[in-house]
Amino acid sequence: MCDHAREVDVFRFVQFLPLTVFLATARALEFSADAWPAAFKWGAAASLVQVLALFWSRSFAVSRLVAGVNLFMFFGGLAFWLESAFLTGLLDGLRESALFLFVGVAVAFAMAVSRSGAFERELPRERQTLKLSALFLAAVLIAFIWSFEHRGDTLQAGVAPFVFLLLLKGALEKSAHYRSRD
Repeated sequence: MCDHAREVDVFRFVQFLPLTVFLATARALEFSADAWPAAFKWGAAASLVQVLALFWSRSFAVSRLVAGVNLFMFFGGLAFWLESAFLTGLLDGLRESALFLFVGVAVAFAMAVSRSGAFERELPRERQTLKLSALFLAAVLIAFIWSFEHRGDTLQAGVAPFVFLLLLKGALEKSAHYRSRD
């Protein structure tokens, strides 16, 4: 296996490390009230490990969805480390929808600084990238609103909109590559 392929495999794992640590910690503490501060703190620490690993190799594209999840975890960890009533209250009020707020921030930031916009790789046409990225950002906004309306129901407010965004992103990328053949 060549060095680049090994590096890509490592970063695919590292990309999901913060989410895995977050969920494992919450589950180990039986999703109790004490679980969330610990899960956010450990998830934030794993996010820092991920950022350091990504600085080590600039050749690996990060999923905007995963980047948003990791921003969410880092923010949550920071809120609990600082013991900020305001920040933890904000997280508590937004609940699952805070995740989509941070995904939206990651997508919007990527659109502003990257030629690939909401996607990990450039699409065949630059104008198409901008249009599909804007469509995806609108979908993130819809996911945020849906999630906010269903706060407290993990399946409706967290899992369903996240899966919707994953599927939509894949479909948009596929349609862009399909259209580029014309």
